[in-house]
Parts: sequence; C-alpha cells; structure tokens
Amino acid sequence: GDWVWILTRGKIISRTTTGAPLLMCGIHLDITSQKRVFDALQDSEHTYELIALGTPSALYDWRIETDDIVWRGRSYEVMGVDGNEELPLHSSEFQAWVHPDDHAQYRNTIRLYFKRETPGLKGTLRLIRRDASVMWVEYHGAAMWDSAG
Repeated sequence: GDWVWILTRGKIISRTTTGAPLLMCGIHLDITSQKRVFDALQDSEHTYELIALGTPSALYDWRIETDDIVWRGRSYEVMGVDGNEELPLHSSEFQAWVHPDDHAQYRNTIRLYFKRETPGLKGTLRLIRRDASVMWVEYHGAAMWDSAG
C-alpha cells in the first residue's frame, strides 16, 4: 500500500450524563494530491527566491490590476534602501524615482509594450535613489497576458 495524507474533522455530538463522549461524527478526506501541489509550490518559491538572491538585480512583480509592486531578492540592496525604509509599492511611487528627463521615454516604452507593438519591455533609465545619487539601470520585463489580452 501507499501512504496518503488525510485531513480529519470530527465533533462529539452526544455525551453521557458524566460528560464522557458517547457519539461522534467525523469525516476523513484524502488530501494527498493537494499536499503534493502545495509541496511543489513551496519548492518553486524556494527556487525563485534563491535565483532572486543570487543575482545582483532588483526583481519585482508589478500586479497591474491592483497597481501593487512586490520587490524580491536583493532589491533593497540594489536600490540603496535599508531595511527600515520601503521601496515603492505602486507604479506612481516608482515614477517618483525615475529621473525627470527619462519619464516620457519610460512611459512610452511601457505603453508600446502593453499595446504589443514591441516584443519585450526593455530600456535604460536613471533612478534617483533616496540619498539623491543617480543610478543608471537597464530594465527588462515580461507580462503574463490574460484571455482578454
């Protein structure tokens, strides 16, 4: 036989006059497939984090539908921000880091990519760090398109 993961739920529904359990109702569910999926997801996340920490890049996920930015790996180090500060959490906050002379070009690059007029999102721009130093960055991005495009 094989070992399986079981989720068990139960409840005492009747007790004796002394309070001892008399009748119990319960269910056992085989959750082996869910456990395998969960373990595979954890392995994938662990691998992604190792890759993110092993590259000298600022990595992020931009969730366009909510405009949330989640920074990964060594982003704080690369962006010159210590652990007590926050990196931009929304695209408007990130735009504040972009050098004023690069705003139009950066927005246009994103616009063309979202219209699928360019094969990839890539370019260079200057970021103004918290300490007012200017850092040149090369950026690359890729979108995951939904069924509506």
